[in-house]
Amino acid sequence: MSKLTYREFSKISQSTIRTLRYYESLGLLQDELINGIKYLDDSNLIKMQTIQLLKKANYTLMEIKEILSNREIEDQLIMQQDLLNIQMTNIKTMLGLIERLKQNNGMGNQDIYREFLRIQNASNLQLQFQTPAGLQTRIKFHQHHTQFHDNYHQWMFSHYSFTPQAKILEIGCGDGSFWLSNADKIPNDVEITLTDLSESMVKESQQNLKHIKQIKAYEIADCYHLLYSDHQFDIVIANHVLMYFEDLSSTLNEICRVLKIDGLFYCSTIGKEMMKERDALLSKFDKKISFDQPILYQKFGYENGKEKLAHYFNDIQLYERKEIYQITDLDEYYHFLLSSKGLGSGLEPLYKKQDKLYDYLKQYQQRFEHFKLTSHVGMFVSKNIKLGEH
Repeated sequence: MSKLTYREFSKISQSTIRTLRYYESLGLLQDELINGIKYLDDSNLIKMQTIQLLKKANYTLMEIKEILSNREIEDQLIMQQDLLNIQMTNIKTMLGLIERLKQNNGMGNQDIYREFLRIQNASNLQLQFQTPAGLQTRIKFHQHHTQFHDNYHQWMFSHYSFTPQAKILEIGCGDGSFWLSNADKIPNDVEITLTDLSESMVKESQQNLKHIKQIKAYEIADCYHLLYSDHQFDIVIANHVLMYFEDLSSTLNEICRVLKIDGLFYCSTIGKEMMKERDALLSKFDKKISFDQPILYQKFGYENGKEKLAHYFNDIQLYERKEIYQITDLDEYYHFLLSSKGLGSGLEPLYKKQDKLYDYLKQYQQRFEHFKLTSHVGMFVSKNIKLGEH
């Protein structure tokens, strides 16, 4: 381990000697007095880069000191990954909006706001689903805590009906967990096409489901512009995705276009009480944290979904699944909360205060012994498309 004078260290780290001495006085850097001269060993170089990185991420020096005192250097950097990805996504949203404004100088205030929401939503979804890790964490969490005999994917599949040689399209297939949970129940004569906006999700599905021969295609697809013929599919599936689209009417029009007139449309979504305890708990921790839950179920939720679908289908059935989890594993709940980057626009404080969040949850558990969490979802079965009415 090399010893560097303050002057040598300042040149390598591209900082001033005054800044280094200030950081040392705060306990952010540790020097060593040798023969009357203060030295900084080169392990402080990584720490210095971490300090500069965290400052750019809007951490205060006191917050940085707390992080540095509790973690190894490698853990410190990894911990910031989600936060930095969120901040990059926010920047991409603004850059995307600026480009749209440059192309459309005459946009009114309401049009600008709607465009901002559309770009923000697309950016957040890309962040959430750029890897399958977050989705897989939440699926395992729900499967572990459900009190029903069947898991959520199996419950949905139990309401499905397949005509002979049905052609099936799924929009937003994720990592393929739905089909993996029901592999032994898929009719042999159907042909399934799986699509997702995320390339990594499509690849993950293809890897997970390669043994299911009924799945004939894995494709990257934009639900606003599906590259399929009119009335090509007997069944279209869109589970837990409609609530994320800013332009729901365009999505449903595309679904009706590719679905046969007498075809079936299966979709699922959240209810108004979904995760209400989580939101209340995190609001007490930091009022700025928001999963945008009210916005999601207003777009397409259990309570209003039937009304929205009624503009497109004559026959709609609704099924409900509701339960309350009792969670005693603190680490599992903590990682479940942190699996949600991209699922809301107000989650930056969640990742900025991870250590404090863990301590907060630990204190809560010591007081109440467990965490309650409502799971409230619904699924719709729609058929008989209304022609020329939407």
